[in-house]
Amino acid sequence: MKKIAFIFTTLFVLPLVTFAQTVSSGPTQTVSSGPTLAPLRIFVAGVSDLVSLAVPLLIGLAVVAFFWGLVRYIFAGAKGSAAGKNIMVWGLIALFVMVSIWGIITMAQGALGIQGSAVPTFPRVPGVGFSR
Repeated sequence: MKKIAFIFTTLFVLPLVTFAQTVSSGPTQTVSSGPTLAPLRIFVAGVSDLVSLAVPLLIGLAVVAFFWGLVRYIFAGAKGSAAGKNIMVWGLIALFVMVSIWGIITMAQGALGIQGSAVPTFPRVPGVGFSR
C-alpha cells in the first residue's frame, strides 16, 4: 500500500509542485485577473511531443516483431515455427490496432475541423476573463 501511495504522490502531486513556481518580472509584479492555464498547456504539449515521438517507434517495433516471427517461422524447426507464427500474428495485431487508432483520430480531426497542431478554442462565460 505504501508503494501505491508513493507512486501516486510521485506521478500526480509532484508535477503540481513544479508548476506552482511563478516567475517574477522584476520589483513590480502585476496581479493577474484570474487563474492561468499555461502550466497545463505546457504539460499537454510535452505529452503530445512524447506521443509523437513514440508512435513511429512503436510501429517500427511491431514491424520488426513481425519480421522476427517470419524469420523464426522459416528457419526454425517444428517448435520454432509455432512460436514464429504466434509472433507474426501478434505483430500484425499490434500494427492493425496502432494504424487503426491513428486513422480514427485523423478522421475525427477532419470531421471536427481540427488541425493536427491547432489549439482548440473553448466557449467562455461572458464577463469572466482568464488570461492565456
